[in-house]
Amino acid sequence: FPDAWLGVNWQPSGAISIKAVACVTCHNEADEGNLSRFELVQASIRLDLASILKSNGVCPANSRLEASLEAGRFVVPFGAFASQVNPGVYRTVSRPLIFNMGQRVFADNLGDPVLPMPYSDEGANFSTSFSLFDDMTFSSDTYVVNGLQGDGTSINFDASRDYMDNNRSPAIGGRWTVGNSLLKLGTSAMTGRYNGPGGIGPNASGTGYSIFGADATFRYEDLFRVQAEYAQRNSDSFIGAPGQMFGTDRVRGGYVESELWLLDD
Repeated sequence: FPDAWLGVNWQPSGAISIKAVACVTCHNEADEGNLSRFELVQASIRLDLASILKSNGVCPANSRLEASLEAGRFVVPFGAFASQVNPGVYRTVSRPLIFNMGQRVFADNLGDPVLPMPYSDEGANFSTSFSLFDDMTFSSDTYVVNGLQGDGTSINFDASRDYMDNNRSPAIGGRWTVGNSLLKLGTSAMTGRYNGPGGIGPNASGTGYSIFGADATFRYEDLFRVQAEYAQRNSDSFIGAPGQMFGTDRVRGGYVESELWLLDD
């Protein structure tokens, strides 16, 4: 299961940066025709709004305000692990089961994860961060992306990696955190429609989904870290039975990971 990432970053000015990242994954070209060995994780342009405001004197140059707008294809910031999904960053052997794509034990029994990571999609994300008091910081991400895809009966995560959406209804979501260098608390939410534009069922109804989660990270300097996260996905499913045309699939789970620095070289 090779998982190698390669990226380039270009900053033509102080406020604009362009980033492209590709990965060689455990997928192969025979997987239902939807996947390829080489996939684009990110190809986006980022505008540093805070630096523009500071350079024009709108806010003090020493302000701790951070704000940016990113557009293109990027890793959607859902949950704490989204920022750790690069294999060169996360410390464990594999991803948590609730976010793991295909390298999971007992995959047939566990079924699909809550959300495969990295979840890359096309759209725009507005990110901001500012100091509340002392070293306490609040951050938020608000995004609009194509969203997950499916055939009306269930979500197809392989098809959801496509660069084109299968309907005209974007997904919206956000992530919000508050904390300091010792403890950080976060929550995430996302909702969208996954079926095609034709709808499903006798009334051509749309089938949607919602995903939400909460997380906490405790870190004592570089000596000890523990991270816990819970996430749940609710998605509509077309049943077509008399008196019950639609149902709800619920997938939920959590994980706890920790690390302890034992010794220096």
